[in-house]
Amino acid sequence: MRLYNLFKYFFRFLILQVSLTFITIWYFDNYLIGDYFDGFLFIRDNLLEDRDRFYPFVTNDFICLHADLLFHPDILRKCVEHKSMICLAVERNTRDETMRVEIDQKNILQINKTIPFEDSHGNFIGMVKFHKEIVESLFDNISELI
Repeated sequence: MRLYNLFKYFFRFLILQVSLTFITIWYFDNYLIGDYFDGFLFIRDNLLEDRDRFYPFVTNDFICLHADLLFHPDILRKCVEHKSMICLAVERNTRDETMRVEIDQKNILQINKTIPFEDSHGNFIGMVKFHKEIVESLFDNISELI
Protein backbone atom coordinates (compact mmCIF):
# COMPACT_ATOMS: atom_id res chain seq x y z
CA MET A 1 0.00 0.00 0.00
CA ARG A 2 2.81 2.42 0.85
CA LEU A 3 4.51 1.78 -2.48
CA TYR A 4 1.23 2.44 -4.28
CA ASN A 5 0.81 5.78 -2.46
CA LEU A 6 4.39 6.70 -3.22
CA PHE A 7 3.87 6.11 -6.95
CA LYS A 8 0.53 7.91 -6.89
CA TYR A 9 1.97 11.04 -5.27
CA PHE A 10 5.07 10.91 -7.45
CA PHE A 11 2.95 10.90 -10.64
CA ARG A 12 0.73 13.68 -9.29
CA PHE A 13 3.81 15.73 -8.52
CA LEU A 14 5.33 14.96 -11.94
CA ILE A 15 2.14 15.95 -13.79
CA LEU A 16 1.83 19.12 -11.72
CA GLN A 17 5.49 20.01 -12.31
CA VAL A 18 5.26 19.46 -16.08
CA SER A 19 2.04 21.47 -16.26
CA LEU A 20 3.48 24.38 -14.28
CA THR A 21 6.62 24.38 -16.40
CA PHE A 22 4.59 24.44 -19.61
CA ILE A 23 2.36 27.27 -18.33
CA THR A 24 5.39 29.28 -17.17
CA ILE A 25 7.17 28.94 -20.52
CA TRP A 26 3.98 29.85 -22.39
CA TYR A 27 3.45 32.90 -20.15
CA PHE A 28 7.02 34.13 -20.58
CA ASP A 29 6.93 33.65 -24.34
CA ASN A 30 3.61 35.43 -24.78
CA TYR A 31 3.65 38.16 -22.16
CA LEU A 32 7.09 38.85 -20.74
CA ILE A 33 9.81 38.24 -23.30
CA GLY A 34 8.23 39.88 -26.33
CA ASP A 35 9.13 39.60 -29.99
CA TYR A 36 12.89 40.15 -30.01
CA PHE A 37 14.84 38.67 -32.87
CA ASP A 38 17.98 38.33 -30.80
CA GLY A 39 17.97 38.69 -27.02
CA PHE A 40 21.69 39.51 -27.02
CA LEU A 41 21.14 42.51 -29.30
CA PHE A 42 18.35 43.78 -27.08
CA ILE A 43 20.54 43.50 -23.95
CA ARG A 44 23.51 45.11 -25.73
CA ASP A 45 21.42 48.04 -26.97
CA ASN A 46 19.96 48.50 -23.51
CA LEU A 47 23.43 48.58 -21.93
CA LEU A 48 24.69 51.08 -24.52
CA GLU A 49 21.67 53.28 -23.94
CA ASP A 50 22.27 53.19 -20.17
CA ARG A 51 25.93 54.08 -20.73
CA ASP A 52 25.02 57.03 -22.95
CA ARG A 53 22.52 58.30 -20.40
CA PHE A 54 24.97 57.97 -17.51
CA TYR A 55 28.24 59.23 -19.09
CA PRO A 56 27.39 62.99 -19.38
CA PHE A 57 26.78 63.18 -15.63
CA VAL A 58 30.14 61.71 -14.64
CA THR A 59 32.30 64.80 -14.27
CA ASN A 60 34.05 63.88 -11.03
CA ASP A 61 35.15 60.83 -9.07
CA PHE A 62 32.31 58.37 -8.58
CA ILE A 63 31.61 55.31 -6.49
CA CYS A 64 29.76 52.31 -7.89
CA LEU A 65 27.88 50.29 -5.26
CA HIS A 66 26.00 47.02 -5.49
CA ALA A 67 22.34 47.73 -4.80
CA ASP A 68 22.09 45.31 -1.87
CA LEU A 69 25.18 46.53 -0.04
CA LEU A 70 25.13 47.44 3.66
CA PHE A 71 28.31 48.94 5.08
CA HIS A 72 29.72 51.02 7.89
CA PRO A 73 30.09 54.75 7.00
CA ASP A 74 33.85 54.56 7.63
CA ILE A 75 34.21 52.16 4.69
CA LEU A 76 32.59 54.71 2.36
CA ARG A 77 34.72 57.53 3.82
CA LYS A 78 37.94 55.56 3.24
CA CYS A 79 36.88 54.78 -0.32
CA VAL A 80 36.06 58.46 -1.05
CA GLU A 81 39.33 59.72 0.43
CA HIS A 82 41.56 57.18 -1.32
CA LYS A 83 43.86 58.80 -3.92
CA SER A 84 44.31 55.92 -6.38
CA MET A 85 42.64 55.85 -9.82
CA ILE A 86 40.56 52.80 -8.87
CA CYS A 87 39.82 51.80 -5.29
CA LEU A 88 38.02 48.53 -4.49
CA ALA A 89 36.71 47.90 -1.01
CA VAL A 90 37.97 44.49 0.11
CA GLU A 91 37.05 42.58 3.23
CA ARG A 92 40.03 40.59 4.49
CA ASN A 93 37.93 37.61 5.69
CA THR A 94 37.48 35.25 2.76
CA ARG A 95 34.00 33.77 2.59
CA ASP A 96 32.40 31.11 0.43
CA GLU A 97 30.20 32.19 -2.52
CA THR A 98 31.67 35.67 -2.82
CA MET A 99 33.90 37.48 -5.29
CA ARG A 100 37.36 36.65 -3.98
CA VAL A 101 40.30 38.96 -4.52
CA GLU A 102 43.94 38.09 -5.15
CA ILE A 103 46.33 40.89 -4.20
CA ASP A 104 50.07 41.35 -4.86
CA GLN A 105 51.47 44.10 -2.63
CA LYS A 106 48.82 46.81 -3.22
CA ASN A 107 47.77 45.68 -6.70
CA ILE A 108 44.69 43.58 -7.33
CA LEU A 109 45.61 40.73 -9.66
CA GLN A 110 42.16 39.22 -10.14
CA ILE A 111 38.61 39.22 -8.85
CA ASN A 112 36.36 36.18 -9.27
CA LYS A 113 34.64 33.34 -7.44
CA THR A 114 37.05 30.68 -8.66
CA ILE A 115 40.19 31.92 -6.88
CA PRO A 116 41.25 29.14 -4.49
CA PHE A 117 40.88 30.04 -0.82
CA GLU A 118 44.62 29.64 -0.25
CA ASP A 119 45.35 32.30 -2.93
CA SER A 120 42.58 34.66 -1.86
CA HIS A 121 43.36 37.74 0.23
CA GLY A 122 39.73 38.71 0.89
CA ASN A 123 36.38 39.45 -0.72
CA PHE A 124 35.34 42.28 -3.01
CA ILE A 125 32.35 43.71 -1.12
CA GLY A 126 30.72 45.53 -4.05
CA MET A 127 32.08 49.06 -3.65
CA VAL A 128 34.52 50.61 -6.13
CA LYS A 129 35.64 54.21 -6.63
CA PHE A 130 36.74 55.50 -10.04
CA HIS A 131 38.86 58.66 -10.26
CA LYS A 132 37.63 61.32 -12.70
CA GLU A 133 40.85 61.07 -14.77
CA ILE A 134 40.05 57.52 -15.90
CA VAL A 135 36.32 57.95 -16.55
CA GLU A 136 36.74 58.34 -20.32
CA SER A 137 38.94 55.24 -20.67
CA LEU A 138 36.56 53.35 -18.34
CA PHE A 139 33.59 54.05 -20.59
CA ASP A 140 35.66 53.24 -23.70
CA ASN A 141 36.50 49.85 -22.19
CA ILE A 142 32.86 49.28 -21.24
CA SER A 143 31.87 50.00 -24.84
CA GLU A 144 34.42 47.47 -26.12
CA LEU A 145 33.14 44.81 -23.72
CA ILE A 146 29.52 45.40 -24.69
